Order: sequence, then structure tokens, then C-alpha cells
Amino acid sequence: MRLIYFLFFLFGLFSNSFVEADSVLDLDFYDSDQVAHSSTEQTNYTVEAFLPRSGTFSNVTALGSPLLSAPSNVTKVVCYSLKGLCQLAKVYLDHSDYANSYFERSKTKFENVDVSKFESDLNNLTNGTYTPKLFFLLNLTNKNNPRGLYSVDEKVDDGVVTKVFTPLVQDTLVSKLFCGDDGVFESLTDHLVKVTAREKDGNFVLLEVDTLSGSLPGKKFYTKEKKLWDEVNLSRYKVVLASLHPDRVLEELTLDVNAPVEDMYHVTREYDRGLTSVTFSPLPGFHVVRVKAGGQDLWSTNFSRAPEVLSVLLRDEVVSVRVTSLLNRYTSFHYFNKVNGRFVEASQQEFSDHLERLKQAEEPSRAEPVQPTPHTLDLSNPSHDFDVKLSSEQLVKYRRVTPKEGVVVSKVVLGSKVLWDAPVDTTLEYLNVYLNQLGAPSAYMLYAVGPGNKRVVDSKYDVGNNLWWFLHPSQLKDHLKGLRETPKLDHAVELNLKTDFVLEHAMVDEFSTLGVGTTSYTAEDKYYFSKVTWKGELVFNQADQKDFSPVNVNLYKDFAGEYKLLELGGFLQNGEYKTDYFEWDGSKFVTLDSKAKFLKTFDTLSGSSVLSGTWASTEESVDSGEEAGPSVQVYDLDTSNFDPERVSHAAGAENGYYFDSYVPKDNFLFGDVKGPGGFSYLHRGARFVTLAKFYSVHGKFLGAVLKTVGSLYRTQELVYYYTFENNKWSYSTDKKHFSEVLASELRYSPERQAEHERLLKAEEDFDKTMDKVRAKEEKERKKELEKLEKEVKREEDEAKKRMLDKKTLLYTHMVDLDKEEPPELEKVELHTPEELEHMEQPYGEEKFVVESELVYYDFKGPKDNKLVHTKDFQSNGLEALDATPVAGKFFHILSLNGRRLWVSTSTRRCTNLQLFFEEGNVVGAVLRVTVSRKGKLKTGEDYDYLFVTDGELKTVDVEEFNKLANVRFQMAALAQLSKL
Repeated sequence: MRLIYFLFFLFGLFSNSFVEADSVLDLDFYDSDQVAHSSTEQTNYTVEAFLPRSGTFSNVTALGSPLLSAPSNVTKVVCYSLKGLCQLAKVYLDHSDYANSYFERSKTKFENVDVSKFESDLNNLTNGTYTPKLFFLLNLTNKNNPRGLYSVDEKVDDGVVTKVFTPLVQDTLVSKLFCGDDGVFESLTDHLVKVTAREKDGNFVLLEVDTLSGSLPGKKFYTKEKKLWDEVNLSRYKVVLASLHPDRVLEELTLDVNAPVEDMYHVTREYDRGLTSVTFSPLPGFHVVRVKAGGQDLWSTNFSRAPEVLSVLLRDEVVSVRVTSLLNRYTSFHYFNKVNGRFVEASQQEFSDHLERLKQAEEPSRAEPVQPTPHTLDLSNPSHDFDVKLSSEQLVKYRRVTPKEGVVVSKVVLGSKVLWDAPVDTTLEYLNVYLNQLGAPSAYMLYAVGPGNKRVVDSKYDVGNNLWWFLHPSQLKDHLKGLRETPKLDHAVELNLKTDFVLEHAMVDEFSTLGVGTTSYTAEDKYYFSKVTWKGELVFNQADQKDFSPVNVNLYKDFAGEYKLLELGGFLQNGEYKTDYFEWDGSKFVTLDSKAKFLKTFDTLSGSSVLSGTWASTEESVDSGEEAGPSVQVYDLDTSNFDPERVSHAAGAENGYYFDSYVPKDNFLFGDVKGPGGFSYLHRGARFVTLAKFYSVHGKFLGAVLKTVGSLYRTQELVYYYTFENNKWSYSTDKKHFSEVLASELRYSPERQAEHERLLKAEEDFDKTMDKVRAKEEKERKKELEKLEKEVKREEDEAKKRMLDKKTLLYTHMVDLDKEEPPELEKVELHTPEELEHMEQPYGEEKFVVESELVYYDFKGPKDNKLVHTKDFQSNGLEALDATPVAGKFFHILSLNGRRLWVSTSTRRCTNLQLFFEEGNVVGAVLRVTVSRKGKLKTGEDYDYLFVTDGELKTVDVEEFNKLANVRFQMAALAQLSKL
């Protein structure tokens, strides 16, 4: 009996989720974690449905303004959208079957309309005669962009973060601009097409916006001074921009280009015809004051600094260096070339000529281009190099982690624990991390492609104390059963899989499963599918299987996009998970009597002939006499002799030159490629080719373009540009040189050729003149810099002298200081007594005024602080209280009777906590902490814990908290049982 109670308390420890207020739905920038969203494509528009994942919506906002005049209980919102923007909206209140309010989008807000106007507009939308309003609000601090309305390009220069916001959807414009809660721009006539924002110390301080008034472009500038955004002119904008410099320097760096330590730099690499260009830009807080190559000093300074250093390598040896120096906004360049084993200073022309000679003399490029830098995937904290999506399987939450384009994973770790080392030539496609009830990783299953295009599956689970053991895929079902509570499926909902069906109480997700396109429908918490139909044909009806409650439907499609398999998963009455399998027979989905037949067809969809081989974790085998047909095949292309059944060939003229284009037909990819002029690309198990295009003029080969992908799933696309010069092929990932070669060989007529040569001669004369001007300017600039350095040194010497003179003068004034009466200052009342009283916060026995977003919270009087929302509840027999600061504030100092227990930092802020009481005394607390890493917020990713030990409330880890809390919970439960 005691064991049963113990298990009950263990599973119920975190059964009470954090109490949250009803969320507010933003129609343009909704939070996918709080909103269940589904969409259905119509002929001229898209129907979207929004449902709260828990509770109701308290309001609906769009374009920065609420649609409802007062907080309400919104249960559903249906929108009719064009180009990703909602044009018409229905709002449902209090579980009503009929919409209670109708709204239409205007330029700067949504307007309430009557039913007749709404239906008229919807009819115009259906007929394609509706005039859409493609304007949206851009908030610079917004973290959600589910519709992909804009892109954000970010770079760091001299400690200042520059972010460029650009609308992505054609014809969409920004009509309102906000920065947090502050309005910056709003207009009915002018609209924004680009916003350049500069951020200092985590706050936006300077804006440059590109406007469009009709067809007339323009610019506006804004600065934030005295906590307000003001429009300024260009000269003021430049002054503020020039003043954005780091407040302090953490360290002065010496960069050794032969052995660089990259931790303190932002590093980028480019490849061009055998040369590798590496650019080092110091991170904020670091200044480069010296550059060397091994034991040879190249550049150093006492006054300026180097915001950028370019190092050029040939076969892993540094051959040239360019140092960019900055002194009081004056930029200069220093060039160095390696001659006879040592670096010598060179001019800009000598530097460029040296690199061009090396490119021309370099041997043909390697058959296999340089691969991306390997990355490490940490399951506890995936970096921004990975896309992470939260989903659920068998009512257990899991994170689906997918490497972004160009990211190659070398190992998978959990903190310092190495879980998987990628074998040679093995590419990770995606990984599922299954979470326990505390949100911590409990198991994972990864899918990769190995040598010979074989499937690689690796899976492990945590047996305790961070000890991970192999988990067979067939054991996953049993492991997930131990991670979930007993399912409570109380509400039925029908799932009609057709294009115009609006989902209710269900979520839809699309992804790839071992290369097979997958569409997944999952019922919300406590809901199940009582009936499933596909385009009017019945697939499942609970009336036929009363003990089976499906919660998940997976559809798998072939390369043509046609759905061929259906997987129906759900729970039996005894809590066991069951899966039924269906196959498309040409007219409807029919039941398969075994999982083996399902896997056989699935292997056909995923291309078993290419992906066949030994799995890292043995999967269930299929015994069948039928041979699975190939889905993807690798074909080696030879342009002089190819199979037209496998290759599509096109030839023609384009922009003055000729081309021959080769594309693999459906279900094929190119491996090796052999082309004209001795062109050779060797696959070697690395990148597959999806396009080979060769360019020529009058039989003279100029170059080629190869579009490649990193796997059979056509992910990690990369384009290589080849040029044919001096009878040699060389490649680059930069299109610049390729374009120059093609432009120089265009098919001119004799008249145009003569004109072109005259232009070239004029350009050459102009370049010579400009070189002389630049040389003269460079000479004058050097003189000016030398003069400036001398002036700075002279001012420093004079400053020391003036300080001594001021001390003598100060003593003279101090003699008569007592004779002068100090002026009386005018009293200025900053706050009224009522405002001061509202700003007071309790701390121990006293109260004091706090003017910032910080909240000082004392556990002695948890309900006394006016800036904190509280709610009482029961947790496993103990009295408990949930506390959340008002909007815009967070807990800074937590105390008990004036004794500090926990203090926030610049990277860790407490936004919610729960207190546990025993006989009126606080015995423990759980703090929900928002963690900030590199300026990006991740909410709810961490928790801190407090509990009474040795008679005092102290900080403890999660294991000690669980142990101490379980003891208290058991005592409280036994006390309640004794009263029965």
C-alpha cells in the first residue's frame, strides 16, 4: 500500500501545471505553443481556424489593436486570408455555434461590420473580386512570425547589432511600426518596405526606414532618446550612429593568422578557385590591436583597432592578409603578401594581382568540394543551427530536431554526455527527443543516411543518473507508456480529411519520415476521433470498435504527392496503445491485416532499393516474395553518352551565350558527372546533383553550374559555379567570378565588339586615373592619420598638465568657499503621493519605492504585493499558491522575513512561481525562469527550486526537491487519510 501511495505522489508531483491567464490571439503573429492553427486552401483564398490549446482566448488582436472592446471568453476564430494576411474574421464566444462578431481588415486596424456586409465581402472574396488590404504591423521585438511575413538579417559590427526587416510576401507593406509597446510609425498614405534597426546593449536605439508613398520612395529616421521615439533628420541620425561604440573593452586581442583562436571572433569562410578566404570580426567587447603570422608581426597599434582581418589560404597555408584598421571613424587598409616564406607589405593592386595569379596557377579543384563545418547537437539546448518543433506521440511530448540547410552533425550530446558519434559519410536527417513529465529528455530516436545510402537508425533511453542505454525501435511503445499518465479521453470529435474541412480540437503537422512526406493529425488533450473519413469515404467509425479511441492519424504520400498509406493510432480501454494500418487501393483506404505489409509498402515509398542495408538498430524485417520497386536511383551522368529515359536534356541561347542543361528525371539523382572539356565531378557518397548546366560561346567552354543536395531527401542545397580558364576547371561557391567570365565572352557583332573595346579602353583609362587619385588620397590619409595620432598624444600630455593647474586653482577657490551661499534649487515633485504609494513594494517589515520592471517579493506576505497576481490551489494535500507579476515585470529579489533567497541576473529572470505551505508556513517553491541566450529569449526552458532544509528555506537541485517534496506530500496525504 505504501508503494502505491509513493507512485501516486511521484506521478502527481507536477500534475498541477502552472496557472496561466487566458492568452490573447494575435491573428498575424500568433504563438504556436498557445494556439492550435489549421488552414484549408480554397480557389481564391485560405480558410484558417484558431483554437486555444487550453482555456479560452481573452481577446483577439490584429494590427496592434484589440478586436473586442472588453476581455471575453473566445472559443474559436475563423479567418479568410489572402497572401498570408487575414482579411475577414469570425469570432465565436462562450462555446456558441454561431459567430458573435464579424470584422474586416483596413489599412491600420480591423473594423467591426454587420453580417450582411461580411457575407457580401465573403462572396466577393469567393468570386475573386475582393480588394485585399495587404498591410500589417511590424513589431521589432516580436519573437513570433508564423506566417513568414518578413525576414530578419542580422550582423554585429563594433558592438552594435544591426537587424534589417524586409517584407517577404509579394505586395505586402508595413502600415504600422512598433518597438515593444512604443508606437514609432503609422500612416494611411506612406508605407514601409524595409526597416534597418540598430540595437545597443539589448535595446533598439536607432531606426532607418525605407518608405513608399504611391510610387515615390523615401526615407525616415528615428532615434530613441529619453525613452521616446523621435523622428530626426539625416545629420542627427549620422551623429547618433557614429556614437554607437562599446562602453568598455573586455580584452585586447592578438590574432595569429597561422593559428587563430576563433572563440572571440565571428568567422566566415568563402571558397573561390582553390583559395579559401577567412574573415575574422571580433565579437562585442573585444578589440584586435595586433596581427601576426607565427613569429612575424604584421600590424600593431596604440590608438586604432582592427574591426576586420581577412586571411587567404592556399591548401591550408596563409598566403595573403588584409587588415582593416579604424581610428575615430577613419578606415584604412593594410595589405600583406607572402613572398619566399615571409610576409611583405603590399599595395592594394599588388595584393589583388597576387591572389589572381594564385587562382590561375592553382590545379583543378578537388572533385569533392569542401564540406560544411561539423556541428554538435546538444539535446538539452539545441543551437540556432537547428529547427526545433514540439509535437506529441501517444500523448507523450517530443521535440523534432532538424538540421538547417548546410548544417552537418558530427555528434549528439546531452550536456557533457556523448550519445552518438556520426560514422564517416553519415548525414543526420532528423531526431526525435521524447520528454518525461518534467520536460527533460528521456529517450531519442535519430534517422540518418550512411555510406551506400543505407538507413541508419540510433535510439537510446535514460535508465537513470544520466546513464543511456540502447532502445530497440520495437521497445519505443513500451517506453512511451511509462512516460505518460493514464489517458482520459472524454470528448469525441470527427475528423473529415478533405480540402475544405475546418479542423476543430485537432492539430495538423507536415514533415518527412525517412524521406516519405507525412501529414499528421493529432487530437487535442482529452479529445479523440470518433469517426475518420477520407473525401467522403469512411475509414474508421467507433461504432464498429467501441473499445478503441484514436488520437492520431498519419498519412504518407509518394513522390508525386499522392497519399498511399494511412496509420491510425489510439488507446484501448485498458490504456494500451494500438495502431491500425490502411493502404490506398485506387478508390479508398482499405485495412491491412499485418504491420509487415504496411512496412513493405512504406519501404517502397521511401526508396528501399537505394536505402536498403543494415540498420544501426535492427528494425522489424518483412518476409515477402515481392520485390519493392525502386523509388530513388543514383545515375552517373556522362554528357557525351546518356540515357534519355533517365535524363532530361535542353539546349538553347540565353543572354548572348549558349547552354546545355541536364536534369535527372523523376526518382533519379545524378552521382558522378562527366562533361565537356574534361569536366569531372565525383560523388564519392557526398552530394547528389539535381542540375548540371554548361555554358559556351562559339564552341568555347566558359563555365558550368552544378546544383547539389546533401541527401536523397533533397535537403541542404548548395550551388557550385565552375569556370573554364587556361584549359582548367575550377569551382567557387560565389557567383561573382562566374558572372564576370560569362560577361566577358558575350556574342558581340563586329560593330558592338568595337564599341565594347572602346568602352573597355575608356574604363581602363578611367581606372588608371582613379588609381592615381586613390594613391594620392591614400597618401594624404596616411599623413592625416599620422597627424591625428600626434594630436591625440599632444592632447593627452596637455590634459595631464591642465589637471595639475586645476588642482592649484581649485585650492584657491576652496579658501573662499564658506563665504558664498549655495543657490536654492526649485523643488520638483516627480510623483504624486498616490503614485508613490502604488509603486511601493514590501521587503521584510518595510516598504520602499521601485520605479523599474523589477518586483521585490517577500514570502511572508505573498498576497500583499499589488504588482503580483496570486491564486490558491491544492497540490497533493498541501496548500499552494501561484504568483505571477503583472505584465511587463518580473521577480527580481525573493525573500522571507527580509532574508534574500533568490536574485535574478541579466540572463535569468523569474516570471512565475508556486509556493507550498504546511500549517501556514512556506516549505518549498518552484520558480519558472526565463533564460536569455545571445539576445534570444527561450521561455519556460528552466526551473529553480527552494525547500526547507536544516530549518531554513534554501536553494536545492531538482533531485533533492523531489525527495523532500515527496516526504511532505506523503505526510499530508496520510494526515488527510487519517481524518476519513
